Amino acid sequence: MNHELELFKMHKKQREIAQTLRYAAPDPRRLLARMVERAVAFKIAERGFRVHHTSRGARCDLIVEDSLRVEVKASTWQERSNRNVGGFYQFFYHNQADLLIACCCNEDYHYLVIPVRDLGDRRNIRITSLDPADYCGQWVVYLEAWQRLEAAVDHAVRAQVYQRSFLQ
Repeated sequence: MNHELELFKMHKKQREIAQTLRYAAPDPRRLLARMVERAVAFKIAERGFRVHHTSRGARCDLIVEDSLRVEVKASTWQERSNRNVGGFYQFFYHNQADLLIACCCNEDYHYLVIPVRDLGDRRNIRITSLDPADYCGQWVVYLEAWQRLEAAVDHAVRAQVYQRSFLQ
């Protein structure tokens, strides 16, 4: 009986160690997401805007000029199944933000700057060209469209000023 109790304690300790190691090991997808989020924050700051990271679990990833909520997504090239040729980058938008910045990650980073209002009800974006510079689909107008960031910041700041004046 005492031997069984010792075995149970030993296995419990092994399970606890395995669980700790599983969470301690870096997830490559999460590392890529963090790298892209930092790269986007740097690009935004380069354009002269104040940018802040939000806490984990927030409804957006970045706050620009204390008013614009930005969601950052990253995707690597995914090959299609054996019966289909080609592949795609895929982004799932599900948070509440004003602007989506989606990054196609291959040898370089290729950014799509999309105002959320332009997504409509869509929650899935797919780019079907390995080199996004060769992409000709509906999202091509957003490729490296950083001027949309500037317009979104201007709109968000004006909306915030209006709300403040309305509440006073």
